Amino acid sequence: MTAAVYPVVAQWLFPPLETPIRYLVARYDLAEGHLLQLSDFKLATGIRDEHGAISDQELHLIKGARLRAQLSANRVLRQAHLLLSASVTGLARSVPRGYRAYQIMLSERIFVGAGDFVDVVSAPADFLPPEIVAESLEVLQVRTGREMSVLVVAVHRNEIGKLEMAQQRGKLSIALRNPQDHIRVAEQRHKKRKPRPTIEVLAED
Repeated sequence: MTAAVYPVVAQWLFPPLETPIRYLVARYDLAEGHLLQLSDFKLATGIRDEHGAISDQELHLIKGARLRAQLSANRVLRQAHLLLSASVTGLARSVPRGYRAYQIMLSERIFVGAGDFVDVVSAPADFLPPEIVAESLEVLQVRTGREMSVLVVAVHRNEIGKLEMAQQRGKLSIALRNPQDHIRVAEQRHKKRKPRPTIEVLAED
């Protein structure tokens, strides 16, 4: 009996040490637009801010990625730094005409797949209420890591600026749509606000 109970008690008193998470850190200054290579990075543990940091368990997320902005030496690579290329990921032929493949960085794991339709919700960091910034976007590709996801969607070229501003201002999340629901809420609201035509009747005195 003692032999059977001791391992359980010992594990409770002396829990096994967790393997520290290793994050990617730039070996040297990397310029904006640089095509990322594994040799550009070294591994570090115990960083101060882990939010959005890329670990060695998420190397598949940086395959074919470029830098959105300059990354200085000894700085941690984060999800906001990644910029995927449609030509590198093989998405160019799947992008609808008049649209662009646009990547959205999400600080959470998601369970959607190519062909799904999503709405994008923005939660600004300046305590403004969340709002829907894009609707009925077709998912072209999903890359999921330990605590983040890279979502590539088909976006009309006129909507890219609004999405880019939303990503810079705060956190983005998505809402999965019914595949048969292609009507945008904004269009419905616009129709409701549109006044009915009036007919002016002229009468002689």
